[in-house]
Formats: sequence, C-alpha cells, structure tokens
Amino acid sequence: MPPPRSDLGRLIELMTTRRVYDPWQDLARRSGVALRWHSGDVGRFRNPFAVTNFRELSVSFSVGMPDWQMRATCAHECAHLDRGPITPSELAREEERVDLLAAQRLIDPALFEALVQTYPEPSATQIHQVLRTSEDHFAIYEQWRRGAGKQTAFLAWEQDLQPWPAPWIENHASDMPTATLRAMAANEADTDFDSTSSGRMGTFAWLPEINH
Repeated sequence: MPPPRSDLGRLIELMTTRRVYDPWQDLARRSGVALRWHSGDVGRFRNPFAVTNFRELSVSFSVGMPDWQMRATCAHECAHLDRGPITPSELAREEERVDLLAAQRLIDPALFEALVQTYPEPSATQIHQVLRTSEDHFAIYEQWRRGAGKQTAFLAWEQDLQPWPAPWIENHASDMPTATLRAMAANEADTDFDSTSSGRMGTFAWLPEINH
C-alpha cells in the first residue's frame, strides 16, 4: 500500500529544504590532508572503501562508489581524522564510535522521522535516495534513536565541526613526517607544532592506518 499523500509530501518537502552535512567540504577544510584514490587493494587492506593514513595525513577512496556510499565513507573517514589513531586493541570499539558519529552527522533527525513514518521499513533504495547514506549507517542510527530523544538527536546532528588541526596531531607530531606538518602549517596561521615532542603512545604503538 502506498503511503498517504500528506506523509509523502512532507518527506519530499524536507528532502528539498533541509540543510545537508557535506563531508567533502568537511574533508577539504582540513589543511595538510592529502586526497588519494585507489582501485583494488591498498597495502595489507583488501578492496577497502577507504584508508586513512594518520602518519602521512592522507585519505584514499576507492573509485567507482555511488554517491551515497561516497558520502557515508567520507563522513566515516572525517570522524577518524577528528578522533585520531588508536591502538590495535581499541580498533573494534573505535569503529563503532566512528560509525555512530558519522551517522549522527549525515542523518537529519527530521528527515529520518519522516522517512520511517512514510515507509516504516524503508528499502535500501529509499535510504540511499532520502538520507543519502548506507543501510549500515541507517541501522546504527535507528538503534541509537531507540534510546535517544529528539532533542538529543538534533544536538548531535547540529554539532559544530571539530577544530582542525585536531588535538591528537600535536601528541603524535614526532611520529609524522616533517613534510606533513609543514603542509598543514602552511595553511594554518595559528598552528604551532613541536616536531620534537614524543608521541603519547610511542612510535609504532598506534595503528598508522585504518581502513573502512
């Protein structure tokens, strides 16, 4: 049975009038981060959607992904850049945190509610077209919303962009190439890194790359 015209009309109105978080603009504002592309394997990673290299400050995306997957992946990698490198034992939990953070940024609470009201069990295509993200992000967000009220959801969605350079960069400056730090500082008048400081976790103690 098709949804009521009023519900469908409300959904279409929200899709055309609500602001949209742009993960590509979020990535572009991060001075010193190199954007790369790949096809197939990247080092030890098999066919990843993306790989963030913390030591070199680069993000590589797989070519040929549809728009909704590119948005979901870029938001995920931006969250990694905000939070910084982690140790191997933290990897699984960190991926959960990053996935939720990306979903909170991508999914407008009002649009989410209109979608599930119009289509109580939305299809993958409806999720891609309306929310412009992945089914995984939708499922993560839907589960989170079961325990989070509307006000909490809007506060998470409306959060300010995290400052850049992120605090973790200074902590790991000694583990990063000088060229990387110079490239970042070239576009950041307020940046002042001490390249001789020791990494808080120590060289090679943290994962230099994370894939998605």
